[in-house]
Amino acid sequence: MREFTKPSYSGNNESLRTELDELQQENQEIVSEYVAELHKAELIFESLINQLTNGLAESRWDAIIGDDIRGRATALVIGKVARNYTEHLGLPLPRRLFIATGKHDIEGRQQLIENYVELIQRKLGNRVLFTTEYIESGETIQHAIAAFQRLGITCDVASAYIASNTMNHRTEETTKELRSAIPDWQGSLYVGEEDSEVPKICRHIFKIYDVMGVKKSSGRPTTIATSKLKLAEAQADGASEDEIAQLKEVHKLHTATIIKPVRQELTHLSDGLFARIFGS
Repeated sequence: MREFTKPSYSGNNESLRTELDELQQENQEIVSEYVAELHKAELIFESLINQLTNGLAESRWDAIIGDDIRGRATALVIGKVARNYTEHLGLPLPRRLFIATGKHDIEGRQQLIENYVELIQRKLGNRVLFTTEYIESGETIQHAIAAFQRLGITCDVASAYIASNTMNHRTEETTKELRSAIPDWQGSLYVGEEDSEVPKICRHIFKIYDVMGVKKSSGRPTTIATSKLKLAEAQADGASEDEIAQLKEVHKLHTATIIKPVRQELTHLSDGLFARIFGS
């Protein structure tokens, strides 16, 4: 895994210095574990991308949407490969966007997604590819499809996994369930691995918030670096200069030891998949 230099701290706050040293060690452990699991999923991503090749060659999707509660890695990998491939073919590049579907009650989640999809409708085009890391209950997928359908946008779904603890743990069965729930859905479902145990890369959802450098901003379908969110909240609440300065140092550390290494690793993985699949 590629390493980034820890940002230097020149202040005199020894307590903060100790906190930053401990945080750096914790971050390195989180990132190492995440990257190891990410590479275990490489063949799953390859299987999924192979299924999407024809659609990419036909410029089927105007946008690739990431389900930010789980699917950011999937969206980033697929999105990067898709951009490389369509650029190679001289085709329009699909937009890459993210929707924080959130942990809300069912009605609240549906409304949240619909509001945001309406807000960004002009960026979506006529057909989108909604990506997630795994399908378990399928509720989030249903809400997303319904939100796009309401605006006349066809939504296909790409998931790295279908969990084995679901009632319908095969692609065909899950597709039937989605069509039953949304009778006018004309999209397709693409799955990297079905009947799968939920892998560690998906289990550590709360760690992934930090590893991916994002966190859902309370009730709003937007994402922001976790440490940056805390900084913004502290500034809005009128925190002291010392508190602000400490949060800035923490944000710098998160950026250097989590966000940058993981994003570089995702880029490296995506470029490798593109070269292997398309021979470039």
